[in-house]
Amino acid sequence: MTQETSSAVLGVESSNAAPRRNPVAVNGRFRVHKLTGMQRYANELISRLDDRVRVVEPRTRLKGPKGRAWEPISLGWGLRGDLLWSPCNTGPRWYTRNVVTIHDMFPLDYPEWFSRGFIQGFRLIVPPLIRQSRHIIAVSHYTKQRIVAATGIPGERVTVVHSGVGKQFRPQPAEAVSAAREAIGLRSGAYFLSVSSLDPRKNVKRILESLEKALRHLPSCSH
Repeated sequence: MTQETSSAVLGVESSNAAPRRNPVAVNGRFRVHKLTGMQRYANELISRLDDRVRVVEPRTRLKGPKGRAWEPISLGWGLRGDLLWSPCNTGPRWYTRNVVTIHDMFPLDYPEWFSRGFIQGFRLIVPPLIRQSRHIIAVSHYTKQRIVAATGIPGERVTVVHSGVGKQFRPQPAEAVSAAREAIGLRSGAYFLSVSSLDPRKNVKRILESLEKALRHLPSCSH
């Protein structure tokens, strides 16, 4: 459902349609960043759209002000007037043929989680980008609510497209599960799993505190 809905928003034909060129460019700045949730989201969708979109990306790794400057200055040279999909929260504010995926508005809602420079950059780029873009994709209804509240744009300009689930996330044969546990040193099937980065906003400290409390009531589990 995620692929088909995204394709409809972008104006790209679904994979079972007759192939033809769709003038949709992708803001590939994310490809020079560390692979986290947003970058994985973009890579997975692009891999399913194949040659129906083309990725325009920097030649070298760009961070901070240089990365933010690449979008309004260098990205535009490769667009040729095509519709641009920016999958990771940022894009060129001046480009009006733009569809942007917004994953969250956390820098505005929880500024204590981010550096002052990051918050300033977010305020300078993201709300104006949202207001000027042709359409917005939100990954959840909560994110859509926060976008509308923060920018004042009409709700009909935001389409919610939930993230999909990769084929690898499915029940595996018992032999494969045992082999995976053995490979990482898990002696039993009792364990805690946290899937996140180590950013302070992920609250890993609370996860560890919860684990410590839980182990007091699980004598069969070892530290």
